[in-house]
Amino acid sequence: KKDPEHWARLLVSVESGVRATTSMLLRTAPSSEGLVREPLEDALWSRHVIGAADAPTGVEFTIAPGSGITFKKRFLFQTGADVLRLEVEIENTALAGDAGAREFMLTPGACMPAESGDKWTREPQAIAYSKGKGDASNQVEVQATDERGAKVLGPFAVEAPISFAGVYNKYFAVLLHGADEESRSTLIGASWRGLRDEAWARAHPDQATSAWRQIVADLQLRIVLPSQGESRTYRYDVYAGPKESSRLETVWPDHSKLMEKDLGFFNGIASVLLAVLGFFERLTGNWGVAIILLTISVRLLLFPVNRKSQTSMGRYQSKMKRLQPRIDEIKKRY
Repeated sequence: KKDPEHWARLLVSVESGVRATTSMLLRTAPSSEGLVREPLEDALWSRHVIGAADAPTGVEFTIAPGSGITFKKRFLFQTGADVLRLEVEIENTALAGDAGAREFMLTPGACMPAESGDKWTREPQAIAYSKGKGDASNQVEVQATDERGAKVLGPFAVEAPISFAGVYNKYFAVLLHGADEESRSTLIGASWRGLRDEAWARAHPDQATSAWRQIVADLQLRIVLPSQGESRTYRYDVYAGPKESSRLETVWPDHSKLMEKDLGFFNGIASVLLAVLGFFERLTGNWGVAIILLTISVRLLLFPVNRKSQTSMGRYQSKMKRLQPRIDEIKKRY
């Protein structure tokens, strides 16, 4: 585990448009543009390591664009967990009489590489989910942009507040959700964007129309600015790890909706098989042996049905053998 050669790279930076993609990116919206002198994604933030230099517990980025508002993005590490805590702090140092709600955009993950190389699996994909009125069908999933780039962005048809949003491929997921009630209420919308991979297009000039290979999810935040001399902190948890039900649901129960959507029509059967497979893995400590035991178990369960089918087929073939001479006689005669 300590050897980087064995690490799975969940997020990669992709050359797209005027800049390379960046994860955990905070951007302004029309209502908050007056708070900055230049786009937050282009500005130079100062960095401060939290904790000891040889064992940091997090890192903080700060920018004071001169509008009376100071922005801070704080990343806190959780040892041994698949979760990263993201804190967005807004400090009002000199802005008087203009407190109120402002909207921002937050991109949890950009971009995820394709893992499987399986032509039947579209990778990566973006997702947003909200409970809405309790109807799980409010979940929306968007696959990669079509090859002609005919549609490169759009909103998710989900109601506020958003439970979680992010991107995923066949094996891994990067998903963001609010860590407390106040922070969850800030997630008022979500949208998706298709991205063109310019480096891939240059490397494959004969397939340039297929360069729309990436997609990201953007979260719309509605943040209330504090009064002058005060600050507000909003907290979000980012799951970055394998698409394993137990890990996903331990971090945030609503993550189960991702697995349900991923399994689709076969969710019921697959859930049972995965539970049995997990039991065998815990019993043996080996996924290969677990798969063999699962296969044997399924064959044993289906044995009565298969035996009946084989018996019926044997009877049919026996009857056909008795009839075959008569069939051949009729063929010769006619």
